[in-house]
Amino acid sequence: MNVLFFSLCCTYGIAFDMVGWYSTSNALDPLMPPESFPWDWYTHMVYGQPVVDKEGVASCNTSDVDLARVVKLAQLHGRKLIWHHGLQHVWQIMSNATRAQYKANYLASIGQAVRDCQVDGIEFDYECPSTEWGRMGVVTPYQATLFTQFMADIKTAMGPGRQISCDMGVWGVTVGAYPFMFEPWVNVSMVKAGAIDYINAMSYHYPGHPGDVFPWKKDAFILSDIWGIPRDRINLGIPLFYHVADKQEVTWNTLAMKCPNLDPQAIDCAGVRIVSKEENRLIGNWIAKEGFRGAFPWAASYDTLQWNNTMAQWIFEGMQGR
Repeated sequence: MNVLFFSLCCTYGIAFDMVGWYSTSNALDPLMPPESFPWDWYTHMVYGQPVVDKEGVASCNTSDVDLARVVKLAQLHGRKLIWHHGLQHVWQIMSNATRAQYKANYLASIGQAVRDCQVDGIEFDYECPSTEWGRMGVVTPYQATLFTQFMADIKTAMGPGRQISCDMGVWGVTVGAYPFMFEPWVNVSMVKAGAIDYINAMSYHYPGHPGDVFPWKKDAFILSDIWGIPRDRINLGIPLFYHVADKQEVTWNTLAMKCPNLDPQAIDCAGVRIVSKEENRLIGNWIAKEGFRGAFPWAASYDTLQWNNTMAQWIFEGMQGR
């Protein structure tokens, strides 16, 4: 898909978001150098962060050659380059009056930082307040409003045309879900009013049988029908990491070599339960059919470009109705 088609399809609302984190360590991945990144399938790459000093002042590291390299490629392909926020102890910054000046300094400086580095927005991977209840996914309406307002303030501070987003957990009793998460981590009324641009649902499930996409439908129902988050603000997450017998995690790019040319229906690779190629396509189909914003394969750099096992293509083609 060329840049002109991307521009036209997004203008007329045909395309869907596909948000991918590139290397969670913020280091360039030798298994997927940015020049080889599947730009055609993604609309957003999340990479890097501002420099934030001890007073909360954010700035662009203009000597970061890796960031400059990725920004240039994103611009060449007509894609958005999104930063992580670069902050430590987010909840304390939002809720503690003694951090008010730190917060003010960040808001006063982040706009210049994103302009200097030519990035297109900021994403929060904010997984609840650092309290006992928060770690179980319990967030009060007050806390959700504080978080949403902070993001809205950052969006305003960055200036026109830049996006703010966050990753949010899902209710459930499966691995990675939150059984006590009965309220969303954002203020839904503010989201509806445009305070933030979109939410990436951390819906990382592992199907029980081939073609099983019910867990994603369950998450989508809770997010949109129960909590009232607009569908066009929700990207549904799909894992590119898997759990092995000793409770450790393995990324798809290291597992995929053990099952080259994997059958599209297969939900197992070398004894590890995975989301199949066909399930990725079906989830993409359902996202498009039901009017959701797009997909959030986590993480993009966990995918592989080898062994005929690239998962991003299946998600993308599913959203295109193929």
